[in-house]
Order: sequence, then C-alpha cells, then structure tokens
Amino acid sequence: MASKEEVEAIIEKLAAGGASIPGLDIILIIENMVEIQVTGMESAIEAAADDIEQAKEDIAAMKVQLLEFFNTADAKAVIKAEINSIKNSAKQIAETLKSLPNVIQRAAAEAIMPSVVPTSGGVTNPSTIILKGFKLVNDIKTILRMLTALLETLLKSALKINFIPPDSILGMVDTIADIKQGLDKIPVP
Repeated sequence: MASKEEVEAIIEKLAAGGASIPGLDIILIIENMVEIQVTGMESAIEAAADDIEQAKEDIAAMKVQLLEFFNTADAKAVIKAEINSIKNSAKQIAETLKSLPNVIQRAAAEAIMPSVVPTSGGVTNPSTIILKGFKLVNDIKTILRMLTALLETLLKSALKINFIPPDSILGMVDTIADIKQGLDKIPVP
C-alpha cells in the first residue's frame, strides 16, 4: 500500500502538466490566506487589547501562528491539492474549448452528409439529417455539462484557498454560456 507521501508525489506528477495561472503559487496563497484571516479578526483583537501597542503585538503574533500553521506539511498538502485541482481543471477546460469549434464543424458536416449517395437507385432519407443534427446538439450539450462541472470544481477549489482566478479563467464562464445560448436556439425535436 502506498504511503501518503507517495500519493502526494503522484498527484504532483499528474499536476505537472496543468495550466500556468498567474498568482497561483503556494507562498502567495499562504500569505493571502493569513492576511484574510488576520484582517477578519483585527477589529476584535483591537477591541480586546488594552492599548494600540498591545493590539499590534497580538496581531503580529497571530500572523506568526497562522504562517506556522499554513506552512505545516498537512496544511501545505491541502493547499497544493487545491492548486493542482485548479491547474488541471483550467487545462482541461482550455483544451476542450479550443477543440470545440473543430468538433462542431466535423459533426455539422456529418449531419448534412446524406446517408445514401443518390444514384439511379439510391434515395436519401431526409430524417437521417434531422437525427444527426439532434445527436450533434446533444453531444455538444454533454461536452458543455462536463465543462461546467470542471469550471465549478475549479472555482470551488479557488474559494477554498481564497484565490481569485484571473479574468482569463473567469472569461471561460461567458464562453460556455454563449455556446449554451447558441445551442438553445437550434430547434431539435
């Protein structure tokens, strides 16, 4: 049976090919998480302290404690797992969105291609074109559902580590929504 460290090493190896995302660095993430935690508690610390100097010392001590906590092996493993999830999801979404126009073009070409080449005895069945179009729309909707699930995973992981994805990632939401809107306009039985 593999150890926890071996499994973490395997996950790191799998994530090595993930997308490069600005600001998605464990050190920056930890610093941001500490800052958010401290900012959320500053007013309570200041209210509980006898004077401003005491409050400043308490806040500094809290920062040190939080940094020590987030730099433990277990905390770093959790943060790395979320970073890897974000990277892998972003890579899969980007690759799928990049290939989607080719998939649509190929499927559309297949949909309008007659199943029987009309010759002296062959007759094209017009219902095959409708059925192929229906299959095309459903296949694309399936891909979009997968993309939506990946994007949801990415955003949930980002929220867990207080990471705000860059506009290039958030723009994928609009791209997926636009494609869905276009598909909804296609009349299928």
